[in-house]
Amino acid sequence: MHVIARKILWVTATARNAVIVLVCGVFAYTLSTFDVLPFTLTGKVTPGLPALELPQFSLSNGNVTVSAAEMFTQLGSGLAVIPLIGILENMAIASAFARKNQYRIDPTQELVALGVANIVGSFFSAYPVTGSFSRTAVNSQSGVKTPAGGILTGVLVLLALSLLSTTFRYIPQATLAAVIITAVASMFEYHIVAHIWHTKRLDLIPLVMTFLGCLLIGIEYGIVIGVVISIVFLLYSAARPSLKVTSANAFLGVQPLGGTSADAKNHNIVQMTEKDVLVIQPCQNMFYPSSEYLIYLVSKRSNRGGVEHPVIFDCMHINGMDFTTVQALGQIIEDFSVRKQMLVFTNMQPHVLEMISSSELGQFVHYETVSEALSAIQSM
Repeated sequence: MHVIARKILWVTATARNAVIVLVCGVFAYTLSTFDVLPFTLTGKVTPGLPALELPQFSLSNGNVTVSAAEMFTQLGSGLAVIPLIGILENMAIASAFARKNQYRIDPTQELVALGVANIVGSFFSAYPVTGSFSRTAVNSQSGVKTPAGGILTGVLVLLALSLLSTTFRYIPQATLAAVIITAVASMFEYHIVAHIWHTKRLDLIPLVMTFLGCLLIGIEYGIVIGVVISIVFLLYSAARPSLKVTSANAFLGVQPLGGTSADAKNHNIVQMTEKDVLVIQPCQNMFYPSSEYLIYLVSKRSNRGGVEHPVIFDCMHINGMDFTTVQALGQIIEDFSVRKQMLVFTNMQPHVLEMISSSELGQFVHYETVSEALSAIQSM
């Protein structure tokens, strides 16, 4: 008896969403027999599936025929927006549940599956196919653990449309809404807000804007808003690179005059003389958005207290750059040459050095290490 009770409890807990829908549907049907309808029902559901046929590229309404070109014109930007929103929503859902259930996803596989589903769906007059937070959350709450759940769900949907479509009209819409809200509510990670606040408060901006966009406008547009804000942040970070500026002695760990060993280790300029050599070290890769700012920043940092020090431009952290950045480096070299201020480069990656060498920048000088460059400058 105890084992049977546990089995009944397990089945009820696993199928709780279906049990709720079934109980409420029976209750609504009972009320309808007495002509009492205190809530809105789902209504008539057309049984079966649409006929299998080739996708239509034209529509006829009486004597008017709308061609594919006219349909594309009416859709306008929707031709690009609809697939983009579908992809973003699908990837957001997959990532959210992968993070929750601690597994990894293959974005390429997700996109292939999405494309195949849309191609096959077009032969059945289907809506554009994408992921759904509500349906995925309901599956998760029902105990689904593997993709086999999708196959089982598909089979059950086909059977239900063929055999049970007439009974769906009695399911209260409030019941479906409650099931979806309860399932999705468990996905909201309240604790992550405090964690982001203590880690990097700026990241709260895309989080809050995405949440408000999903709440007030719609999930698709909320995701687009979050993606756009994140791209703006990335572009700003790329356009405003940080430069570490220090004396060569401090960079090499030699205790600077009037400073401490800690100052040298942390690359802090405590006191400089006119003969000191500056080391300018970018802390990230250099690409087009940062080219103009790089010229301005190097020119500004290379002149300290009205003294134009020799400069070692250390490229240790630069693993890539584009043509515009190479041109910016050429402009910097030319500016230093006009001021008769010495500028050398160090620690360039082989492929970056090859790119610059092939550009034939005038008066470009490169050394393997900062210490080698410093020795060469001091010997002049």
